[in-house]
Amino acid sequence: MIRPAPLRLRIPAAVLDIALVLVVVGGVGTAVGTSWGFLAALVPAHLYLWLPHARTGQTLGKRLMRIKVVSMETGGPPSSQAAATRSGLLLATLLVPVFGWLAGLVNVAYLLWSDKRLCHHDRLADTIVVRC
Repeated sequence: MIRPAPLRLRIPAAVLDIALVLVVVGGVGTAVGTSWGFLAALVPAHLYLWLPHARTGQTLGKRLMRIKVVSMETGGPPSSQAAATRSGLLLATLLVPVFGWLAGLVNVAYLLWSDKRLCHHDRLADTIVVRC
């Protein structure tokens, strides 16, 4: 049985990853301009979340906290498609004004109620975050 990583490790990892993504979003947004900057910034944000998860299951934040994303089916790093789904769903909530942020909060709140500590993006991508 796969045991989920505790919140005391997931939350700091997420905070670090969000901070890194916000730096990228701010830098790209400033370089591109205000009207298209936010959308243009989603591309490197998606790549930051997608590619490391598909390759090793770890972003920088997860690596520092010694946790990783794994496939519920195999226990190994998620497939490229599963990692892209996970990242895309997480970032897609940012695109819907007001309700997207609310959906994002509900998504994170699932961590508190789910016995396996799964967010919606984990459920739909068939992934789980575990200790290394």
